[in-house]
Amino acid sequence: MSNSLFFLFSEKISPERLEWISLIQNFSKNTLTIGITGEALYSFTDQSLFPEWESIIRNQRCNIHLDQWEAEIRGITIKSLTKNYKFSSLTNIKLSKNIKIGFWDAILQLEEFRNFKDNYMGFLQMKGPYMSRNSVYAVNFLESSLKNKKQAQLLCYLDGVHTGHINQAPSEFENIGRLISMYADPQTHNNQIMETLACSRCSIARGYGEITQNDEENNAKSVVDGFRICNLNEIVDQFERSSPIFAPNVGMWINSTEKKFISSPKILLMMTHTPYQEEFTFGGLSFAMACANHGIHVSILFVEDGIYNLVGEHKIHSQDHIFNIQEIVDVTWEMDKIDYYIYTPSILRRNVSINGYLNFVNPLSTEELQLLISKHTNQENSNMGRIIFF
Repeated sequence: MSNSLFFLFSEKISPERLEWISLIQNFSKNTLTIGITGEALYSFTDQSLFPEWESIIRNQRCNIHLDQWEAEIRGITIKSLTKNYKFSSLTNIKLSKNIKIGFWDAILQLEEFRNFKDNYMGFLQMKGPYMSRNSVYAVNFLESSLKNKKQAQLLCYLDGVHTGHINQAPSEFENIGRLISMYADPQTHNNQIMETLACSRCSIARGYGEITQNDEENNAKSVVDGFRICNLNEIVDQFERSSPIFAPNVGMWINSTEKKFISSPKILLMMTHTPYQEEFTFGGLSFAMACANHGIHVSILFVEDGIYNLVGEHKIHSQDHIFNIQEIVDVTWEMDKIDYYIYTPSILRRNVSINGYLNFVNPLSTEELQLLISKHTNQENSNMGRIIFF
């Protein structure tokens, strides 16, 4: 297997994301594999995105895996795809079996993920249950991992900590808390155990009480069995290992060269959200700092709507009770193991300018983005790197 680039998307895909994926594919000789589920499936029916998808799919080094279960929920069929696109052959588009975890089985059985010596498979969850189907994808992934005899681990960050709240009783939806508790029971999958780690800072902020290492009684009152609240550093520990960690929107570049693993895989954080309305930017920067303190090299790229984190001068008042994102960038840009970038095409598309005093943030063209990814792909002493979308 040659070096490969893998993406998984479950939420709406922006036009500019498909544009840069298409362009870096043209620059690169790596194999590209994309898994599509959830809301991301609609991108195949959006006429404005047809040119980008056609460019991607025509490449012989590209394979697309679609979640048939989720597609059928949305009324999307392979027949409708052949009507939408100009080309007649869709041989590199693959539909998973029409069973609930068939898509995840297909992903985990890809050559890219079969060859890891470490049997570990992780999933980073950042949204809570019911309002978002991301929690459904998480438990489907966990079920498939256990079925495939993997050491499965759910990593809960930001609102993802709500997946383990006790006494969940949805009237119509799948009970996510019950499933997590069930998968944590070794009797469920022939002694295959799923472990859950949830960030204590995020948990305390959301009312789970002041958690200490020995406060098992408090944990039992607030979360389901098998759901362990811990320091963020323990979650970051998992990113030091050379093993796949998935998320609802994630990428991995995988180097198939056989060599001894020495260094932790590098991480490229794609900051795609505007500041303050949601916690994604602050959470992403906090995660980056924790990774850097663990010796993990992190490149932070402001892209899509994430560029607004650097646009204008943010004036935060004491009564706002929020951190100034621009000040965080300013005081951390010289940290060892952290590099900051901003995607130039995203700036040009929105016709905005970044705050002048943040001019130390490196502008990045599409070709330079490909070079950045290529540099991570060919890094010495590690056989993989990560892309995480915040």
